[in-house]
Amino acid sequence: MLGDVDVVAAAEPVAATYRLVRPRIVVSTGLVAALSPEQLSAVLAHERAHLRGRDPLRLAVVRRLAVRRFYLPLLSGLRRRFVVGLELAADRAALERVGVAALAGALLRVLDATPPGLAAGFGEPSALPARLAQMDGESPPSMPAPRQRDWVVSRCRRACSAGRRRWFDADSGLLPTHELATTLT
Repeated sequence: MLGDVDVVAAAEPVAATYRLVRPRIVVSTGLVAALSPEQLSAVLAHERAHLRGRDPLRLAVVRRLAVRRFYLPLLSGLRRRFVVGLELAADRAALERVGVAALAGALLRVLDATPPGLAAGFGEPSALPARLAQMDGESPPSMPAPRQRDWVVSRCRRACSAGRRRWFDADSGLLPTHELATTLT
């Protein structure tokens, strides 16, 4: 196809941006067959926005942080918010280039052709409501803020993992971090 696009023989409709250093776009023959030329342009505009933003590298860093700091539940929620933000930004780039009909049509065709449970090509499945709202001209629904419990547990675990003994004042009583975390669960 084009210089930054690779085509793979696969019946499933797949489009993704891959590689960290010199990102490229991959699309499947199933995707090319399923979409109209306008819809394919929308998908490529969306993926090129990921390519220009070096999103595979940014996602790798964010995912690595979330995995390496698994004891901080707050990072998981922030990772999801970050991924949704990347998807919305890529959709905005595609909307500017090809319009709502082509992008919404491509998304609908891919959703119809994708087996249940397979989220390939969708980044973060929880981004779908926000993406649809943005295409409809509405403000994307706000992602839920990280729960206070996650924030407190993250702080407690961070303090414990650093080898420091932190104490919190809970209504005039001092609680060790592990007891505070236990009371919140």
